[in-house]
Amino acid sequence: MPLLLFTCVFTKTDATFNECERTAVQILSTLIRKNDLLDKNQLKIKGGSHNPHNSPAVSISNIQIHPRYNNYNAGTHLQHDIALLTLAKAIEIGNEKVEYISLPPPGKKLCTGEEDLAWIAGWGYTKRNYEADLTRVTPPVILQVARVELISRRACQSIYPKFNFTEHIICTDSTNTDVCQGDSGGALFEEYLVLNRTTGLTTKKHRILGIVSGSSKGCGTASQASIFTGVAGYVESMISPALTKCLTKC
Repeated sequence: MPLLLFTCVFTKTDATFNECERTAVQILSTLIRKNDLLDKNQLKIKGGSHNPHNSPAVSISNIQIHPRYNNYNAGTHLQHDIALLTLAKAIEIGNEKVEYISLPPPGKKLCTGEEDLAWIAGWGYTKRNYEADLTRVTPPVILQVARVELISRRACQSIYPKFNFTEHIICTDSTNTDVCQGDSGGALFEEYLVLNRTTGLTTKKHRILGIVSGSSKGCGTASQASIFTGVAGYVESMISPALTKCLTKC
């Protein structure tokens, strides 16, 4: 039975989870690229481990594919490469291994350039052990985490002139750090600080920006780019309605 591994398991907003924690966990579940989906009976989700082989698996009860999903049709890149999975039961949240990740504000604009970095994480092949013949190499056992540079959609379009990049696409520079085969469906995320006005202390939080959709040819290729589905473009149209539907059932 195929097993999908995810680095960012749940999405949340503080207000909604105070009202409906368990059901909201189940309905929002996992953000995943549509291109990775099989039959729900063939999928399981694991969370809370750097090693995917020693954590419990949870079954999927429902898959909501974006209605306008389009694969590599007519030479364009994947369009609306996103879906929502509903877990058959909730995964324990709030320990040091599994935490919430925040959603971006709807339509969030990203800064791009040398100083504008984000994080990627996954169990995909690394540049060091990647070969064209993937049967000769094995992916890492331990979760890999790295920082990547965000680049503009215009720059990405110039790298892949035959692709049609919409406002829902995020790109990163592949020159120094890259995603690769096996990372698809994983997260592009950022860190931000939340100020406690009572104590004056700040807490580090994480916010999902995108979902891995495609890597540069060969992975880690200079002057190339990797492509992510931007989550902000789907908060109002897809994710929030799913959460609202959940809350009406609480």
